[in-house]
Amino acid sequence: MKRSRRVKFMTIIILFVAIVGLTMGFLAFSTTLTVIPITDVKIDTIDFKLVIYGYDYLKNSDPEKFNELSTSVSDPYRIIGASMANQAKIDNSMLSISNLHAKFTGPGQSVSYAFIVRNEGDMVAYLNNINFNNIIGSDLKKRCISGMGNTNSLVNKACEDIELSVEIKGHEYYDNKSLAGNNIKLNKGEFFEFFVHIDYKQDGSMADDNFMVNFGDILLDFSAVES
Repeated sequence: MKRSRRVKFMTIIILFVAIVGLTMGFLAFSTTLTVIPITDVKIDTIDFKLVIYGYDYLKNSDPEKFNELSTSVSDPYRIIGASMANQAKIDNSMLSISNLHAKFTGPGQSVSYAFIVRNEGDMVAYLNNINFNNIIGSDLKKRCISGMGNTNSLVNKACEDIELSVEIKGHEYYDNKSLAGNNIKLNKGEFFEFFVHIDYKQDGSMADDNFMVNFGDILLDFSAVES
């Protein structure tokens, strides 16, 4: 009788130890499992590289002479009526264009810039979005500034008739635009021209003097995956 109890007792101890061992083993194993979010997967920036160049559309007969083009600025290639237009700035770390300012005197005037974006990496690059950002420190994408003697209400009304657009492959975009599914892509070494236009509508409202219009940055959103 005592021997039977001893055997049962030993069996219970062995089972307990086995269960504890399995549990500890599972815990030890489970702590080695690591889930890596897909957002943590990064593309090698050496393989994925796009560069924007400033391009004088009317003067540069050969857009493939990249060594002659600027990667930091672009002068307007066409100014119609505007009394002044700033040199656009290029930031290739963000693929952005900024410093878009012009001074207009009346409707029908415009300023145009030309650029080239080139795939200088090894991977196919898809243009998924065009983003029109707000002016830094503001919740506005566009701001018109009155000159001395201007009536603010007239300038604000005229400001409504000034548009910023990006022209790519014959299509113009005026606001944040998803281009997913449009198959706008660049293989290694390929490039395309694009244009930025600031237009004061022909039938736009008239201010009582010159005024300045400022816009936020434009960003081109490329990725190695078509969204």
